[in-house]
Parts: sequence; structure tokens; C-alpha cells
Amino acid sequence: MRSGGNTATLKVNALVCQNCGERFYHADTIRKFEDIKSKLERQETQDLIPVGQSFEVA
Repeated sequence: MRSGGNTATLKVNALVCQNCGERFYHADTIRKFEDIKSKLERQETQDLIPVGQSFEVA
């Protein structure tokens, strides 16, 4: 997920439709997504684990 110029990667469980591939997430997982996105927007990344680096090519 991306927000505030930052990217966070997380593994979650999801149900996947066998016909169209749409993913369905548990309500707790959606709340976790919203919490992480909010933290990224506010640049509150101190409790996230840094992994590698990202670069933008002009």
C-alpha cells in the first residue's frame, strides 16, 4: 500500500473468488489497512520496519 510518499508491504489472509479473482478481506484486516495508510500519510513510520530503499527515476 502507498500513501504520503511511502510504501508499506504486508502479508494478509484473503478469500479469492475462483471466477473473477476478486479478493475479500476480513473486517480486522481492512481496519489494519486503514491504520497503516493513515500512519503513512502522517509520516508516522517509526513503528514500521525499514526494508531496502526505493528510488525514483526521472
